[in-house]
Amino acid sequence: MANLVPTLPTDAMITLGAGEHTNWAHRYFPTQRYASMISARNGSMGYSVPSAIAASLAYPCRRIVTIAGDGEFLMNGQELATAAQYGATPLVIVMDNQEYGTIRTHQERHYPERVSGTQLKNPEFALMAQAFGGFGIKVEKDADIPAAVKAALRAIDEDHVFALIHLVVEQRVKAY
Repeated sequence: MANLVPTLPTDAMITLGAGEHTNWAHRYFPTQRYASMISARNGSMGYSVPSAIAASLAYPCRRIVTIAGDGEFLMNGQELATAAQYGATPLVIVMDNQEYGTIRTHQERHYPERVSGTQLKNPEFALMAQAFGGFGIKVEKDADIPAAVKAALRAIDEDHVFALIHLVVEQRVKAY
């Protein structure tokens, strides 16, 4: 958020699905005008990408950003085809920790010896974005984030395509 927020205009909009990946955006994304943060109230996973595409089409002059967890992105990431088809230009940031983080947290809390089905084997999300005709970049080091944000925003502004930043983050696996 420290690298993203300063690059955004005051009328930027963010869309969010459900999951631990939304915590930083909820806390640090500025909401300086009406309809700045769009999210499902009932904790719907898979909401971020389709809502960002819809917002981009409804407000083509505004910067639209979405932050999706890897598990959430896998539920509706194919909607990048819709973005490409209709010219939507959101910035999609995929936080990839190779797990359903919120579900794992609940399992660890309520069934600490029975965590199951939360680990993910993910594709190369940046390549997926490119396959759909957008800009995609993978980031594995904190130091590379500013350049990735700059490149993604440049692709949106100059090439008029959606952009995706595949941000690999720490996986918090506990051994049982």
